[in-house]
Amino acid sequence: YKPGVFYVEYQHDATPFVSIIIPTKDKLEILEPCVSSLLEKTGYQHFEVIVVDNNSSEQATLEYFEKIQRDDLRVKVIRYPKPYNYSAINNMAAKQAKGDYLVLLNNDTAVIKEDWLDRMLSLGQREDVGIVGARLLHPDTTIQHAGVVVGMSGVADHSHIGVETESPGYMGQNLTMRGVSAVTAACLLIKKDVFFSVNGLDEEHFAVLFNDVDLCLKVGKKGFRIVYTPYAVLMHHGSFSLKKKVNKPDEAARRRYETLTLLQKWMPVLANDPAYNRNLCLYSRDVIQDERLVQHWDMHRHDCLRLVLFPADDRFSVAPLFSLLQENNSLRFTHITADDDAGRRMLEPVELERRKPDVLLFHVSMPDSCQVALEYYAAFNQSMFKVLVLDDQQCFPSRKCKKRAKQSREKEQRIRKMLASCDRLLVTTQQLADAWSGIIDDVKIIPDSAEIQNWHGLSSNKRQQYMDAWLAALTPPGNRVADAGLETSELAEKEVIPCDTDPQAAYQTWIEAHRLQEHDIQQYTLRMTSGWSLQPAIHLLVTHVSGQEEAL
Repeated sequence: YKPGVFYVEYQHDATPFVSIIIPTKDKLEILEPCVSSLLEKTGYQHFEVIVVDNNSSEQATLEYFEKIQRDDLRVKVIRYPKPYNYSAINNMAAKQAKGDYLVLLNNDTAVIKEDWLDRMLSLGQREDVGIVGARLLHPDTTIQHAGVVVGMSGVADHSHIGVETESPGYMGQNLTMRGVSAVTAACLLIKKDVFFSVNGLDEEHFAVLFNDVDLCLKVGKKGFRIVYTPYAVLMHHGSFSLKKKVNKPDEAARRRYETLTLLQKWMPVLANDPAYNRNLCLYSRDVIQDERLVQHWDMHRHDCLRLVLFPADDRFSVAPLFSLLQENNSLRFTHITADDDAGRRMLEPVELERRKPDVLLFHVSMPDSCQVALEYYAAFNQSMFKVLVLDDQQCFPSRKCKKRAKQSREKEQRIRKMLASCDRLLVTTQQLADAWSGIIDDVKIIPDSAEIQNWHGLSSNKRQQYMDAWLAALTPPGNRVADAGLETSELAEKEVIPCDTDPQAAYQTWIEAHRLQEHDIQQYTLRMTSGWSLQPAIHLLVTHVSGQEEAL
């Protein structure tokens, strides 16, 4: 125990029977040390070990199965002769388990501290606790698992991975017993009745990946707490053999399917892990401040329109105009580039869902990585209004221009693909508006961004006209509260600024609909002063190379 770290040991009279389930396929060189360490080093003696053989073929492994069952009556081997399905393997074993508690354990683990099971049961026997996870160390004694951040690296990932064993980590998280949203199935203790109350692991949708995350979220949804304890310590090789399996080309589709399924099922939770400060980043395993998105966006009220800008290059330069709108408190905006200085990838859907911008603004010449991201945003961030800017005055759909070079045809296909994921198209001429109006219903005309590059040379009246035009073009339409009312016919020339509809009035109507009403503010204040009970942070633990990836 560490100075300054408080530890509570819950005493219980009962000594429940525990069933430890270990899926495996051959790999005797890791299985044998795993089972031996359990039998020889585990202080708590009321347990059985169920080894689930998933089509082992090596003679040495088969002989070991026979020997270990003869030598120790606590061990039994059952067969799962079907193709690998981590969820189905554990579900089958759980049905045959005699214990009141189940431990899902990887075959590439080994006991380090003999009281590991006592420490897990101390928490697991509490009525309000459903699942308990352990601290796992790499063979070099650095941390392999001490909690995972939901949304990190796209879906979720381990934080602090690879740091020294005794490193406290951010706010002492590595060495503190705390509430989380999920734990890795590399070592997970759960009440058997709770396991079956949520129908166990999902065999259909999470056969290989993220089944532990899904299990924990289901258990948490029923009102149970998920707890991580640093006092149950085991060694974990980490994805000893399955890592190679899931990296095969024929497994890529399975990985993608299970990733997207988790996003679709649990997006609100993945984007808002209560165990992780929303001002900390999701793009790095290191716990550092998020510098990619505007930090001061208030998630409980809309003071102004919130915009994420995905510029293509320096030609699309509307920053001066947007900066002035921001100074006027008309909007908040931030830039996102495909390749920033730190070499980070595009924003993940969970990162956007976490900040809830109102508008995503894309430029037509954005790189392929942006286009792929746009498709994901359309699928998973449906509440955000997606706008595409087309300022190439030579780009028309084929029905308007029959004879074109191959490059032009390819560009048109790219635009059509992007429009399929967007809600509105902004163009710079009436001719472009007419040409593309049959492909997307919502088309509006804006001043050419090339003219805005000479921002400081424009008159104050002209600047205001441009700002009004852009603000109106970015305001979501009537079915999203208010319509800016701009018709394409209002702009016959790109120099003409729309004036038939008051853009400020339309914008204000949209803003007012998003503000907290007075009674909402009163209710929020009342809740803040009513002594909320501090719950263990419901932390979502999905393992980048988690229990399901590491089981074999």
